[in-house]
Amino acid sequence: MHQMIYISKSVKPMLNAELEDLLVVCRANNMQQKITGMLLYADQQFIQVLEGEQNVVEALYEKIAKDERHSNAEIVLQRTIESREFSKWAMGFRSIEGDEDNYKQFYESFFNNDFAEKSLSESGGLAHELLISFRDKAA
Repeated sequence: MHQMIYISKSVKPMLNAELEDLLVVCRANNMQQKITGMLLYADQQFIQVLEGEQNVVEALYEKIAKDERHSNAEIVLQRTIESREFSKWAMGFRSIEGDEDNYKQFYESFFNNDFAEKSLSESGGLAHELLISFRDKAA
């Protein structure tokens, strides 16, 4: 099983309705391709984990990276895992805008200048820790 975490920035702020529409499509596509994962969004920043067969995950990322709604897509962690960590969803989601405690404590620090370097740490990275911290709170 392959796990990939990437970050990107939306080219414009996304409304809740736009995010909900995106999730409907993503969830349907991911279920069909047996992809699981989770998406976090705040301040035009996305962080997403994708899990599945390596070639399927990589092909999906290539499609995402070319999507005109994103810019600066960057893979921050790729690894082989024994079992899915986000198996509950075809795409879990959490918008943490307005969730000040969690936003200040977790999310903001992940998008500072050292994010990419820190996220590649031996412990699985800060990106992974962030997603795990929200895993049970996702919808």
